[in-house]
Amino acid sequence: ILRAFNRDGTERLENVRSLAKGPLVSSELLDMGAVNYYYTRQELLNVPEYLKLYFKASNGLSIYKNLNAWPYFYLAEQFVFKIEGKHLEKVKRGTAYLAKEDFFPLHENAGNSSIELKEFSYGKMVFDFSGNNEEFLVVADAWHSFWKAYAGDENLPIVKTNEIFKGVRLPKGEYTLTMEFDTSPYLPGVYVTIGFWIVF
Repeated sequence: ILRAFNRDGTERLENVRSLAKGPLVSSELLDMGAVNYYYTRQELLNVPEYLKLYFKASNGLSIYKNLNAWPYFYLAEQFVFKIEGKHLEKVKRGTAYLAKEDFFPLHENAGNSSIELKEFSYGKMVFDFSGNNEEFLVVADAWHSFWKAYAGDENLPIVKTNEIFKGVRLPKGEYTLTMEFDTSPYLPGVYVTIGFWIVF
């Protein structure tokens, strides 16, 4: 987050909870993160080509649509090896940036299968997938080891992609893909807390 906002050397962001006033931020990392809208308290005078006015309120608030934003989820067209400890630069749309151990050979028509988001709720995403080839799904949502993915009864590993996002290797076929955040590892801590409160 700090790199995305301060890349040109201007310290707009000192911590992740405070954004200082300053010129318009344009960042390939924000585009990759599917940041679709920007807002400002006053209408921009020189609007860049990649921004389109989406909403303007009477109090001066303006919302602009970012035409350069990557989709929230996509089927990767190619892989690029992500070097451990090195941050992403000059990212290319439709690419999945992976650690070497997560690579697999992508079919030449990769990215041409169909996937549709059917359900989205807190800690759960459900997709309908159809494809004649193995594909790789990228979701611009934070990776965590407690996320699980299932194609029917088959457990599919979720790997860190594009430095901080989720990626899933999809087998060919037609099925429903479910991604869920597994909260069961937190349960022992919850039970211990409840027990201590009862004793207290």
